[in-house]
Amino acid sequence: MAIYLKIVLCICFISTSKASFFDRKVSCMVTNWSPWSSPDENGQRIRTCRILRLPANGGLPCPHTREVKDEGCNCTIWSGWSESFGFGQKSRTRNWMGNLRRRFNVIGTYGCKNVLEEDIRYTGWKPEFSDIVRTFGKIFVTASTPSWYEPIPSSYEPIPDNQRGKVRDILLILDSSGSVQRTDFTKAKKDAKTLFGLLCPKGKSFDVVNNDPYQHHQLAMITFSTTVVENFFFNSYEKTYYVLNAITKAKYLGHRTNTAGAFRKAKEMFEKNRGARKSKSKVKQEVLILTDGLSNEGGDAVAAAKDLSKVADVYGLMIGKFSASGMEELTEYVSKPASQHLFSLENFNTFSELVYNMTKLSKTEGWCTGYD
Repeated sequence: MAIYLKIVLCICFISTSKASFFDRKVSCMVTNWSPWSSPDENGQRIRTCRILRLPANGGLPCPHTREVKDEGCNCTIWSGWSESFGFGQKSRTRNWMGNLRRRFNVIGTYGCKNVLEEDIRYTGWKPEFSDIVRTFGKIFVTASTPSWYEPIPSSYEPIPDNQRGKVRDILLILDSSGSVQRTDFTKAKKDAKTLFGLLCPKGKSFDVVNNDPYQHHQLAMITFSTTVVENFFFNSYEKTYYVLNAITKAKYLGHRTNTAGAFRKAKEMFEKNRGARKSKSKVKQEVLILTDGLSNEGGDAVAAAKDLSKVADVYGLMIGKFSASGMEELTEYVSKPASQHLFSLENFNTFSELVYNMTKLSKTEGWCTGYD
C-alpha cells in the first residue's frame, strides 16, 4: 500500500511540474552583437545579433537584431510599428538617403543611395487567420490599396495616364522536395490554380487582348527539389484557362530542397527569353514562393533571394513550424518590408482554407474595384 501511494504522489508531482513549465512566461534571448562591418556600397556599417530563444506566453519580445551606423548619410525617422505578421513579428522602416559621398581607406568612393531599412522584432503573437486572409487578399491577390469592402462608386472621372495601374508578371515557385508529401503537393497545385484564378479581372486575367502585351497579366512557374524545373514560361499560353491548367501538370520531384537554385532560376526567368516584359513603368514583376522548409542544397539561399529581389518583389507563403534561426532565414527570403511580403501558415490544409476563404470573398461586391 505504501509503495502504491508513493507512485501516485510521484506522478502528480511530474504532471504539475510540466504544466508549470509550459505555462510560464518565456522571454526572448539573443546573442551579443557582432563586430561592426566594413562600409558597404551605401557607406553604412552594420552589426547583427541572432535569436537564441523566441518569446512565449507573453514573455518579453525580441529586440532588434540589426543595427546600422550612419557614415554620412541622412535617414528618415522610423515609421510606426506594423501589425503582427508572419511568424509573430512586427516591423518598422526608415529610408536612408542623400547625395553626400565619402571616401574610405582610399580604396573606393561610397555614395548615399535610397535604401529601405527594416527593423523586425519577434513578439511571439502570430496574426489571426482572418487577418492573414484579409492582408494576403488585399496585398497580393487583388493587388489593391483600398479595401474590397469599399462600395463601387456610382460615377467616376476618366483616369489620367499617370494614375493607371500596372499589369503583373508573376512567377510561382512551388516546393516539390521530399519534405512535402506527394498528396500535399497535388493539393497545393490545385489550390494554386484556384488562387490565381481569383486575380482581377476574374476569369480572364491572363487572356491576351488584341496582341497588346500590356493589357493582361502573365504567369510562369518553376518547381524545385534537388533540381529546378521550368514548368512553363510567361508567354507559354494566351488564355487564362490554359495558364491555370498548366499549374496542375507539374510533376512531383521528392528529393532535397534546393531553394537557392530556385531563386537563381527565378532571376533567369525574368532576365532571359522567357516572356517577361521589360517596361518597369507598365509591369510589376513579382514572385510567390510556397515552401515548407529551409534550403539544404545549392548554396546560400538568402544571398540568392537578395539577388532575385533586385528584379522582382518576392512574396512568401511559408508552411509549417520552424526554429528561431529558420524563421530568420525564411524572413530574409522575401522583399522589404517583410510585413507586406511574408505570410506563415500551419500546414497545407491551412493553405486550402486560405484559398477557400479567398474564393468566398471574391464573390462579394467590389472584389476587384480596388485593383490598381
